[in-house]
Amino acid sequence: MTEKIGAVKNPLTVIAIFAGIAEVSGTVVLPFVSESNQNIFIYFLMGFPTILVLLFFVVLIFKNKALYAPSDYKDEENYFRVTKYDSSKQEQVVVKVANENQAQLLYEQYTQLNESISNKIKVLESKISKSDKLTTSLDKGIYDYQISNLRLVDTFITLMDHKGYLFEIYNKEEGVSSYKDHKAIWLGKNIPFEISKEIIIEAKKMYPHLEYIHISGDLNDSAPVHVHNQIYIGGATESAIGMFNLSPIAKEDFALISTCVNNEELYELIREYYPN
Repeated sequence: MTEKIGAVKNPLTVIAIFAGIAEVSGTVVLPFVSESNQNIFIYFLMGFPTILVLLFFVVLIFKNKALYAPSDYKDEENYFRVTKYDSSKQEQVVVKVANENQAQLLYEQYTQLNESISNKIKVLESKISKSDKLTTSLDKGIYDYQISNLRLVDTFITLMDHKGYLFEIYNKEEGVSSYKDHKAIWLGKNIPFEISKEIIIEAKKMYPHLEYIHISGDLNDSAPVHVHNQIYIGGATESAIGMFNLSPIAKEDFALISTCVNNEELYELIREYYPN
């Protein structure tokens, strides 16, 4: 009979034997406990298995691997894989490269890096070259930029200064000019297209009230020679209507200025609002 009872190998078996012995021994000794302590002892016998079961489930949830012995697995190697890190994950993969291969690898990396740097330098030089050509061709500094003393004029001047245009305020001492009295842009005919387009677009963004544009020399304009090299923002509305009989440019046509590619297209759009 005793030959059928194997050795205790499993933690669960240990827990079961321990719980069984505790309950049986507790029951056996209960009659020998004094009546004054029997209530306390009964509560212990009731609470002990409850606490034991709770602790069992805690272990089962958080440390369930500890409840099994190596003999519980068909392959004891699985026990070590479960309870410890897989040895294959702990191994460091070392790639051994022969000295000549290392030299070749370093040379290839150096060549690729050198080519990448060279390409970036070429792109940067190209951008600088294009920027220099554009600055030279426009030569923004030789033209005259004027603006009436409108509200936010300092903000506009600062913005345009960052773009390379040095605007001056006309008659600043007279105080802030009214928007409704200064709705025109006087555009010098000698101003390059790129400058005209950029300034008109930025001026319209800052001052949406602008509605009229006149090109110097048009409509029998006998303006002084220097006016042909000047852009004036906030020209008199009275002159635009009374002197040149201009019509206000529609908002959608103002937006089309950004699509113009040369002076011919820009002037054609502006002259559509000249008197018939």
